[in-house]
Amino acid sequence: MGYILTTDLNDIIDYCKSRCKATILNHNKSNIKYYRGMYKGYMYGISISKYFKTTKTKLTHAKLYHVIKEEKNKIQFTYIKDADIQKGLLESLYDLMNYVSKQN
Repeated sequence: MGYILTTDLNDIIDYCKSRCKATILNHNKSNIKYYRGMYKGYMYGISISKYFKTTKTKLTHAKLYHVIKEEKNKIQFTYIKDADIQKGLLESLYDLMNYVSKQN
């Protein structure tokens, strides 16, 4: 198992950006809070990828998966005022975890 390359992090950033654009363009007006949560989750994916890109740390796919999983579990078991936002966050982080695991 090798380390994540800069191109892999760029792929994650591009994936999250495309999912953010799709969320904005194709959202349902009746459940706007759910889509706000999804947007926040994908923005977390962009920010964590940019962070690891700038710090030049040696990072494997398993470590990145574990970082995203910890954040997902933290969100899942904390109280958030709106359940729809929490549901959107969890779904987007789960989607991001699947994308990282398929990249390996």
